[in-house]
Amino acid sequence: MNSFEYTIVGAGVIGLSVARLLSLKKKNVLVLEKLDSFGLENSSRNSGVVHAGIYYNNNSLKKKLCIEGRKLLEKYVKDRSINYVKCGKLIISSNPRQDKILSLLKEKALKNGVKLTKITKEEISKIEQNLVCSSCLFS
Repeated sequence: MNSFEYTIVGAGVIGLSVARLLSLKKKNVLVLEKLDSFGLENSSRNSGVVHAGIYYNNNSLKKKLCIEGRKLLEKYVKDRSINYVKCGKLIISSNPRQDKILSLLKEKALKNGVKLTKITKEEISKIEQNLVCSSCLFS
């Protein structure tokens, strides 16, 4: 019978990441998963969006971790030649009242070191023809 130094319960993103780190340190690791394959519960419901730190307060831990995590992820995929699409994100307002909120969001993002660009309706239609909005920021 094998003996393991560590047992990881759950083969989602976190469990497998921890198991990988321990394995790289030459630890004997057992990963247990109740389903037939890995990453089928919460990890499979990931939106696939890398959060830029746009919405959080400048001094918040969430903002810091979003920005640090994005940089680490970009380095990770580059170092391993993993294909990914950095397509950006449209943040829209539906009416003039929301335009003011979008403007405040742009200021908050800039303080967080994230550049948002206001784009014109013509530029929007090149990205998404069916989008109707009052104004739009591109991240």
